[in-house]
Amino acid sequence: MIQLDHIADHLDRSFIGGAWHGPGVMELLRSIDAETAGKRPANDAHNIAELVLHLHITNTLVIDRAEGKAGQVDEDIFFQACYALSPEDWHTMVNNLQQSHAKLVGLVRSFDRSRLHEPLYENDTSAFEHFLGSIQHNTYHAGQIALLKRLTAETS
Repeated sequence: MIQLDHIADHLDRSFIGGAWHGPGVMELLRSIDAETAGKRPANDAHNIAELVLHLHITNTLVIDRAEGKAGQVDEDIFFQACYALSPEDWHTMVNNLQQSHAKLVGLVRSFDRSRLHEPLYENDTSAFEHFLGSIQHNTYHAGQIALLKRLTAETS
């Protein structure tokens, strides 16, 4: 059980905060409003809102796979365009992300350890790889959010 608790702890650190690499996703999002989230400071880059939606969709995919509900998905679903957002829309997006993160952490903590290194579905990576990948995924996108936040501030 220690390994799963350790993974869940690092998943929380990459998302909520307290990781050695820098701010977690939520530490960065706390000071971002709907207008900032929808801005596109670089024409060919995703905006912050798109990254938040992407993180939520990916969390949901990992949860579904670990619960035996899904296998492959259409790659187009992972990044959906987000432009002008109302404050309510932005609040809902962030809330959905927080909820999917909490559900994923709970799933990790209660996951059947005997299944940890088995593929989640045919020809897929293991639950262990999915869970560690979620930590890496949060870290990667937290870096993008930090850069977009800085770029947005510079262009305002």
